[in-house]
Parts: sequence; C-alpha cells; structure tokens
Amino acid sequence: MKDPAAVALGYVENAAQVDVKKYPGFVKGSTCENCLLLQGSAGNNYRPCSLFPGKLVSVSGWCKSWTPEM
Repeated sequence: MKDPAAVALGYVENAAQVDVKKYPGFVKGSTCENCLLLQGSAGNNYRPCSLFPGKLVSVSGWCKSWTPEM
C-alpha cells in the first residue's frame, strides 16, 4: 500500500518485514489480525481497518498503531 497514511504509520503487508530499529515498539507476534482496529469477518486475508477508510489491510500486516485486542 503506497497510501500516504499507510506510509506514515509504517504499514507493511507482512509483520516479518517490520524494521525493528525504526519501530522499537514492535511486539513480536503482533499483526493486523490480532489488532483491535481490524474490522470485517474473520477468515478473510484482507480486511478493513478503521485507520484506512475504504482500503483493506493484510491480516499478516502491521503498523505502528497496532493495538492489542481486548
């Protein structure tokens, strides 16, 4: 995703590609799939995210706004 908001939040489609030097707050095992901000139905590989209206994110992805599910 080349969306400016995604770039600003450090979004990657695969959490294994997170630059931990640039994002030291990265928690191993955190992905969009276990983020509170992810929306849509479980089982889909790409789902809506409340941060990116009208766009889909990879459930394997990550950004610096990752928030653990409650």
